[in-house]
Amino acid sequence: MSWEFEPGSDACARCESMVGLYEDAPTRPHPNRHCQIVATQTGGLRCWYETRGNFYPSELPAEDLEKYTPDGYDPETEVAEYWYYDVYVECCDGSLLHKVVVTVDTIDMTADDWAGIQERDLEAIEQACAELEDDCPECDPNIV
Repeated sequence: MSWEFEPGSDACARCESMVGLYEDAPTRPHPNRHCQIVATQTGGLRCWYETRGNFYPSELPAEDLEKYTPDGYDPETEVAEYWYYDVYVECCDGSLLHKVVVTVDTIDMTADDWAGIQERDLEAIEQACAELEDDCPECDPNIV
């Protein structure tokens, strides 16, 4: 799998400089809902995601808060941030599959744990790509 960074129409100079293919998923230089990191697969499959937004517990509907809050979360010592991603796979037959991924990042305010957040989110997105790809029809091996 390779990854492509696609800056949005209103991208800053830093995002514009990141255009291109990467062997490992590049990290976003800052939150931006318009830039995309696209996973490209062999066999005609293409997976990408769009960041719908990030929310704090006070901004979530009660059912999402209850569903996604991790066990043992302590609001006195941790900060929780909920990220919603729309993940898409374009199958080799042209069909488009979609899945919403919600990740919850909790940061222990007594430790510096910021470095692993994006990596954990990308792992969840990769997992969603794999699940969606499993639902794609079989690709014709003669089509590149």
